[in-house]
Amino acid sequence: MFRSKPSTTRADADSDERDAHPDRIADGPRSGRVTAIKPQRRDPERVSVFLDGAFAFGLHQDLVLDAGLFPGMELDEELTASLLDRDRVRQAITAALNLLAYRPRAEGEIRTRLRQRGFPDGAIDETLVKLREWHYVDDQDFAERWIENRRERRPRSARMIAMELRGKGVEA
Repeated sequence: MFRSKPSTTRADADSDERDAHPDRIADGPRSGRVTAIKPQRRDPERVSVFLDGAFAFGLHQDLVLDAGLFPGMELDEELTASLLDRDRVRQAITAALNLLAYRPRAEGEIRTRLRQRGFPDGAIDETLVKLREWHYVDDQDFAERWIENRRERRPRSARMIAMELRGKGVEA
């Protein structure tokens, strides 16, 4: 009645994961000649970059335009690393904005959620700097609104509110 799932090796699992997420970095080359830049099927704002005929990595199309990438261009490891770092920051900003679309959040809460999603600390720090510049995060304002909301809608003691705020990364 139930068939057992065939066993897979780690290599099979890795290749399945890369197939499922084409913007992840392949085990392929980090430097070489750009042979193709193709739009990704699932996200039209992202492109797949092929080096020496093999998929290398995915990038947001704006980064490709900013860097002036074109087929035939030589990419070194330093430029590739820079592009991938900038792309991770862009992805972290998008993820943070998606979190903020649901409700206001404290910086600590955003930092925790981005870490859970696997973003490097450097990308998280740059994201929080941008969000502060755009006035999308402000722990003082968040705390004031949280306290006001708790008093009006779900009354709590001052100690409980302070604990909730600490849990969200705001020091009371």
